[in-house]
Amino acid sequence: MSAKHFRFWKKKGFRDDASAILSALNSPEPLDHFIGVYALSDASVRAELLLFNPLFEMSDWSYLEHLVFTDFDYLPEGVLEQNCKQLVQMWRKFIEVILPLSEKTLSFYQNSLAAVFKLSEAGVALQKEEEARLAAHFLVSFGGKTESEATQLCDAKPLDMPHL
Repeated sequence: MSAKHFRFWKKKGFRDDASAILSALNSPEPLDHFIGVYALSDASVRAELLLFNPLFEMSDWSYLEHLVFTDFDYLPEGVLEQNCKQLVQMWRKFIEVILPLSEKTLSFYQNSLAAVFKLSEAGVALQKEEEARLAAHFLVSFGGKTESEATQLCDAKPLDMPHL
């Protein structure tokens, strides 16, 4: 049996690529850094990076990024934190099947994060009962899906958000 038959040796994408995650974490762009933190929070290479990589650094992370990394264990009542928690939950639903996190889909993750930051700055709190419709909206607006594809994937019609 050759080495290629062992699943854990086969890279699955961005979340399994230590150099891609480190690049995102070292990016001066806040959106890329946040996405790097998100990728690391669910990465197969998490232990490798945390324990053994000399380039790994957490001291410059924002409080929000620490919340993402700890899966929002300590969640304050702020609009930004609540909205980002909901966004990360959406991403986790997307990541395996609909839009795996990769170099090709990175713009979807950046744009949906930027939209949530914009909504949060405006004081708009995302409603849990609208999560499926918001997810469909993001898939249409940033993920290259048609309205009917997004409706089918999310079991809800896209939310109308003309101010985004």
